[in-house]
Amino acid sequence: MVSREVVTIGNLGHIASRKGQQDLLTAFVLVLRKYPHLRLVLAGPDGSDDCSRWVRNEISRLKLEASVELPGGLSDKTGFWKAVDIYVQPSHFEGAPMALMEALWLGKPSIGTRVSGIPEIIQHDVSGLLVEPGKPAEMAEAIERLIIEPDTRRRFSENGAARILAQGMTRKQMSQKYADLYTRVLAGNRLPR
Repeated sequence: MVSREVVTIGNLGHIASRKGQQDLLTAFVLVLRKYPHLRLVLAGPDGSDDCSRWVRNEISRLKLEASVELPGGLSDKTGFWKAVDIYVQPSHFEGAPMALMEALWLGKPSIGTRVSGIPEIIQHDVSGLLVEPGKPAEMAEAIERLIIEPDTRRRFSENGAARILAQGMTRKQMSQKYADLYTRVLAGNRLPR
């Protein structure tokens, strides 16, 4: 049974082709046909390519203004994180996205693509879902799964922060790793190869 309350899907980052928001919008449209109570928030400044223009044109062409929000860059992300029920990182190319780490840390059920550092952050079907990049239909299936499976959402919410801790991805853990590295280098110790 799907709740008829509004479900908000979110993404945070520069709106750019390499970030994959065009795939997320396409996936959202596929899911919206079946679940018209959905909302999509693509938060972040425009990137250096035409992706944001394409996204805006598609929103206008498909008359999605009531369902899709583009708030731009956010200096305070508190409202974004409170509103988001499902976080999606649809990247085609990525390092280790901080927004995805933050989503898991905050207990947001998440979907990411199998690129770069994302599979280090999400353990598939344990702390989130992984999909292939550039496959909006697959992303739509993952979004629908999280909409209709509250137990899966709850499990991912519970496992997300544990995954971030286990991978040493908290601010404190990462700062300590850098401090240890600098201490070894300054002491003249060779780095492991």
